[in-house]
Amino acid sequence: MSIEAIGVTKRYRAHHALRDVTVRIERGGLVALLGPSGSGKTTLLRVMAGLEAPDAGRVLFSGRDVSASGVAERGVGFVFQHYALFREMTVFENVAFGLRVKPRKERPSEETIRARVHELLSLVQLEGMAQRHPSQLSGGQRQRVALARALAVEPQVLLLDEPFGALDAKVRRQLRAWLRTLHDELHVTTVLVTHDQEEALEIADRVVLMNEGRVEQEGSPTALYDAPATAFVASFLGDVNVLEGVVENGAIAIGALRLPVVGARTGERVRIAVRAGDLDVAPADDGDAHATISRIADLGERIQLEATIDGGPTVRAHVPRHAPRAAERGSRVRIDARVQRVYPAP
Repeated sequence: MSIEAIGVTKRYRAHHALRDVTVRIERGGLVALLGPSGSGKTTLLRVMAGLEAPDAGRVLFSGRDVSASGVAERGVGFVFQHYALFREMTVFENVAFGLRVKPRKERPSEETIRARVHELLSLVQLEGMAQRHPSQLSGGQRQRVALARALAVEPQVLLLDEPFGALDAKVRRQLRAWLRTLHDELHVTTVLVTHDQEEALEIADRVVLMNEGRVEQEGSPTALYDAPATAFVASFLGDVNVLEGVVENGAIAIGALRLPVVGARTGERVRIAVRAGDLDVAPADDGDAHATISRIADLGERIQLEATIDGGPTVRAHVPRHAPRAAERGSRVRIDARVQRVYPAP
C-alpha cells in the first residue's frame, strides 16, 4: 500500500508542527523520516496513522482518502519507542492481543491465533519465550515483541516511532540490521521515525529529512549524502564543518584560510560545508601555516583533529587511526578541503 501526505499542516496553538508537507511513500518501501527534535517527523507519522487530525491537507492510502478515518480503519501497525507492552501479560498474550480484540465476525479461531503467534515469535527470533513476561526480557527482546504484536494483525502499513531510541548502541545496530532483513522478507510498507542519521542511511530505501515542520530534502541515502540541497542538510548528515565568509577573487576568506569556491561572486557572503573526512591537515612551516592544532581525540576507528584557524573558527578533521600522525597538539598546520559545497549565507 502506498502512502501520500498532501499539503499537510498541523498546529498546536501558535506552534506550527507541520507546514504544508507533501510526501509520497511507494508500496513496499522502507522510508525514514529523519530530523532533529521538534522537526515534525513524529507528528507526520501520527497523522499518517490517524492518531492526529491535520488542520489542512489530506492523507491517501493507495489513492484512497483516509483523512477522516480512524486508526482501526487504516489497517496500520504502530510501534512506539518505549514498547508499550502489557506488563501483566505474557509474550504470547501480548502478540495475540490484536487478534483477540477483533470483532467476533473477523476474529480468527483460537487454533489460528496460536499458530500465528508462534509463527511471528519465530520470525522475530523469540521462540521459547512465549510464556515469559516483559519484565523478564531485555530491551531488544521487548522491542521485537512489540514488532511482532504490530505484525500480528497483518497490517498493510507499519509505522515505527523511534523504535530503537531507548536501546544501547550495540543493540540498536543489531536490531536495525534485523529490521532491514525482516522488511525484505515481508515487503510491508514501512515508515521509520528516527533522529539517528546513521540508522536512516543504513536501512532506509529513501530518507525524508525534516526541519521546523518542513521537508528540507528527500531522496535516496546516497543522494542526500552526496548532493545535499541546503546547508542544513549538509550539516545534519555526517560530521560537517559549516563555515561562513566573504568571496574574494574566487576564494572564500575564513580568517587566514582561503579556499577556492565555484559559482559565487566576489563580495558575496556564503556558507560552505566541508565534511571532517574531506579536510586535509598537514604540518607546515610558520610561513605557510594558517592554523594551530588545539585538540586531538581518539575516536576508535579514526582520530579527530581540531585546528583553530588564525583569526577564524576551530574546524574538525578526521584521519584514519593507522595513518601517520599529521601533527601534535600546539603544532602549526596548513588546511585544505578536498570537497566543499557552497550555499547562500542567511
